[in-house]
Amino acid sequence: MFTKMYELGQDFGIDVKVAFQAKQDPDRPWKAEDFSYSYPHYFSEGIISKKKAQENMFYYVINSDIIKDIASGEYEWALLAPFLSITHWIASFTPTKTRRILWSESNLQSTRYLNPFSRFIKSAAIKNFDALACPGIRAVEYLIDLAPSMNSRPWLQLPNIVDTSKFSREASSLNSRRLPLREKYSVGKDTTCIFSIGRFIEIKGFSGALNALENINGNYIFCLAGDGPQRSYYEDIIKAKKLQSHVRLLGQISEDEVAQWLSLADWFFHPAKKDPSPLAVIEALNAGLPMAVSLQTGNCPETVEDGRNGFIFNAYEDEDIARTFEKIIRTPLEEREKMGQNSLKKAKLNFDPEIVLSLFYKNLLKLP
Repeated sequence: MFTKMYELGQDFGIDVKVAFQAKQDPDRPWKAEDFSYSYPHYFSEGIISKKKAQENMFYYVINSDIIKDIASGEYEWALLAPFLSITHWIASFTPTKTRRILWSESNLQSTRYLNPFSRFIKSAAIKNFDALACPGIRAVEYLIDLAPSMNSRPWLQLPNIVDTSKFSREASSLNSRRLPLREKYSVGKDTTCIFSIGRFIEIKGFSGALNALENINGNYIFCLAGDGPQRSYYEDIIKAKKLQSHVRLLGQISEDEVAQWLSLADWFFHPAKKDPSPLAVIEALNAGLPMAVSLQTGNCPETVEDGRNGFIFNAYEDEDIARTFEKIIRTPLEEREKMGQNSLKKAKLNFDPEIVLSLFYKNLLKLP
């Protein structure tokens, strides 16, 4: 995202500088040293409550240097993300000539902080932003729900993006090795392979998906990549429901392995009960897979058109999940391939970095 924003910004006469709130997020396995940086940036020396940081990094960090940067008026625009940040709440009230844009991916289904105090602070803070930047319509609806007056403010579409050129190229080259890959991972040639990935926690909805498989018959395998505190719970469900021949827990896998699984799989399945704008869904879309995504997933409206490139279901209804699995298994090969092609078209339209960031800059420069 930041690399492409910096590169395309040059074409529009816009200089981009990135300020990171911290060098590591306790909720994520990566850290600052894992990446290269081709754009101007700095890492804030934020004041963090070490005890609270384990609960939510950004909620309990105060970046005084970032706040001073915004207050200085040196920048014409400041794009602040995430909204779940004390730093950004303070920055929203700070007097400055810098115009502020709020980027938020939260939606009414995914947000975890809607207690009265948090809602009051968010509602007050949001009114100080000059524009909104959101990955999709669900995020816009959430912000307008917090502050109805924001309905009159301009909003710019700015979705989460992945390196689509690299990802699509790798997935395309791997398609020619689909059968060897299936042999490598012991997936039958005629077996319907359903791939899913995420942290093994309750909000990801995997327990509901596993329970829904109990009475599903057919030649299929549900391959779930990831790890987390609920792994042993999933293993218990698989054993109790006698799903050993239909479910495989892959554990934590590398980026290359993810590309391989997306290439050999027939479907991508995302049963999240709460998930604002997951990159995994966008990656699967770019891999040209038919999609089965819960309506609680924030970028569902932008990634899935029910019946055209996949299916939408309610993650809180086991019967609906079961019906979706049955539709997946019954979908003929020809129809499945057509759905995959429609996924590629949707990926190009809604998530191509060159297209979405160029449009973002064009609309930014049009703002009064």
